Amino acid sequence: MAASTATGKPNPLKYTPGKRPHQCRQSPRPSGEHFKIAFQAPRFDAQGKKIANARFLSVDLNGVRIHENVEVPLPTGGPIENNEVLSGPLMIQGDHGPVAFRNIRYRKLQERAVQLTNIKYSLYAGDFKDISEIHTAKPTVSSEIPELSVDLPGTEDRFAIRYQGNLVVPEAGSYAFRLNYNGYLTMSVNGEKVLGTGNYAYWQAAEPVSVRLKAGPNPFELIYWKAETQNPPRLGFFSTDAYPKALHSFSSYPPEPSQVSPIYVEVGKRPRLLRAFLDFKGDYSQRLTHTIGVGSPQGVNFVYDLKHANPVCVWRGEFVDATPMWNGRGDGSFRPRGATQYLFTGAALAQLDTLAQAFPRTLSEAEGFKNKGYQIEEATGLPIFLYAQDTLMIEDRIYPHESGNALTRTLTVKNGLADAKLYLKLAEGDSIAQMPDGSYAVDQQYYLRNFSAQPPIIRQIAGKKELVVLLNQIPLHIPLSGKIYIP
Repeated sequence: MAASTATGKPNPLKYTPGKRPHQCRQSPRPSGEHFKIAFQAPRFDAQGKKIANARFLSVDLNGVRIHENVEVPLPTGGPIENNEVLSGPLMIQGDHGPVAFRNIRYRKLQERAVQLTNIKYSLYAGDFKDISEIHTAKPTVSSEIPELSVDLPGTEDRFAIRYQGNLVVPEAGSYAFRLNYNGYLTMSVNGEKVLGTGNYAYWQAAEPVSVRLKAGPNPFELIYWKAETQNPPRLGFFSTDAYPKALHSFSSYPPEPSQVSPIYVEVGKRPRLLRAFLDFKGDYSQRLTHTIGVGSPQGVNFVYDLKHANPVCVWRGEFVDATPMWNGRGDGSFRPRGATQYLFTGAALAQLDTLAQAFPRTLSEAEGFKNKGYQIEEATGLPIFLYAQDTLMIEDRIYPHESGNALTRTLTVKNGLADAKLYLKLAEGDSIAQMPDGSYAVDQQYYLRNFSAQPPIIRQIAGKKELVVLLNQIPLHIPLSGKIYIP
């Protein structure tokens, strides 16, 4: 039983209270919320005295980090026992309504006593064009160092370092490492090459390495080469069998501070609109150039692709980070600030002769499509997107549901709808399945349901499942994400 006060409430001096996350990243999905937790138990000396508090090294919710390096100096509220121990059972505790947990997987991370010893280095000055030139060059300095480090005299730029030493492990087996650096890197252990980067890394490379080692010392050689002057040298060597343990000096790979303060765009009492580029799924090669972000006071936000008449992502929480667009010269893009649910790209509206016909990748005026821009609805402050397809006039409204966990989309099509064979793509994914309640689950990530037009059709085109609907009734209500309710 937890320590309590006279009021029956837990005594905060004898237990660790909860800590609010950096930001809310819940996103109701058919598959539930996904947590990834890295926890470090308290540590004790040989006499049983605690020498280090427990801590949550990181907590990720739906792929977004919400806690990092949170110290837990005392038991949490309602523990099994009040004594702290090195190991114990996993207990999930909650008293705020029913909840289900599934697919619980864990890996016990035992720190392994890995060391780098007897480290020697040779420094080579010069503008090396290829790493092979280093093997024939003469060093300007050769010496010993207590820790692996690139923070040495003469290592500003245009240099190479050859490190040699022993990688010492307590027992034979496979060991995992990660090398972080900018420049070029090659490494061999026991005379066998285990890492050789193919390209020069101008910024923040991270190379995982798995090596079979014998117990005791294993000779290693590491060559680091840096030719450009834009960024300072950085070299980190981590043991990653447990939580990453640095085998280098702090100054060789220090935590990198943000170069600028982030520029966040906030939403007030009225919706906020911002035009910018969007890198779909964070991928620059999938950059969308005609997008507009819409942030709502309810915290349900989306990005709409004006070029293709389609919402491309939705999320809950804060609006957008405009730092990439407004810092310095900028690149014109923003980033959603949340656990973003990406939908799909490309045209979502088209006249199809048959259901076997694919949607076009783009919409063009040559094929009768015209973008009419958007109007701001006075009552809500939200945009109404306007389009024309031949003689058809289309109004597209997307607004947050009052529950705060959904978006509702209303598409209104006028002029000749009955004969148009105009189809709307609602979703695209590897899997789309109709659920018992009539909703549709897309890739087990989000729901669509409550259609006021004909029932949607699931079809397969080019290896992908699509959910499409024929627009022969108006208006058409299309919820996009979350646990949806139709007003």
